[in-house]
Amino acid sequence: MMSSARSKRVSLVAFSTAFVCASTMAFQVYIPATRGYFNVGEVAVYLVALTLGPRIGAFAGGVGSMLADVFTGYYHFAPATLLIKACEGFIVGQLNSLRVLARSKWSKLCLNAGGSMLVGALIFTVGSKLYVGMAEVYVNLPALTPQYPWLSSFTLLSSTLEVPLFTWLGVALTVILIMGLTTALFKWELWWLITSVITGGLVMVLGYFLYETLIMGVAAAMVEVPFNIAQMLIGLAVAIPLYQAVKRPLQLQPSKQ
Repeated sequence: MMSSARSKRVSLVAFSTAFVCASTMAFQVYIPATRGYFNVGEVAVYLVALTLGPRIGAFAGGVGSMLADVFTGYYHFAPATLLIKACEGFIVGQLNSLRVLARSKWSKLCLNAGGSMLVGALIFTVGSKLYVGMAEVYVNLPALTPQYPWLSSFTLLSSTLEVPLFTWLGVALTVILIMGLTTALFKWELWWLITSVITGGLVMVLGYFLYETLIMGVAAAMVEVPFNIAQMLIGLAVAIPLYQAVKRPLQLQPSKQ
């Protein structure tokens, strides 16, 4: 008979995997000019890795993201996604479990403030260069059809909208404000969280670049790099405040599991 601890762990793995899958499928933005898109799945991958550790982060990140690729028809990306997102989740969770303290209060404050402004600047730069103009927005849900109960989805909402330049200035300033407030409340820890997430995110960007180079060539793979960076930055900006919000009430500690 399965022990209580093992049963709880299996439940956490199953829930986390479903959470990553649903988050990856829920919101997709397609850019006609570049035929690229980004999703908010990185938010779930990072949040799971930070709260539940590298092992669950790797499984949920890899399997959940792969299932989302399959459900939404991106079958050719599924094998690479399994490996790349698993590595991403493991690295974020592992680094978070090996936090290194800054030496002084002022060095902690400067590092955290610098990290907040850097992330805001990167979001504005990438967004203003790649996501200005007309965009098609889709909200998708799994479609449990009798023929293909797990391999289909339907579009709940689709819309075409104009994204002006000032939108990204507002997003960047909001991110800086949120992360700055988080820094003031939680001090040095934010910088290490940012480092953990960016390291895992860059592995994701590199992994997809190498895979897309193999199947599409260097030129096409280069086009996708900025979109993957934007996806990483959005995940970072949302997942870290969420993690900080739930950490104290749930008394979470960095997990090595």
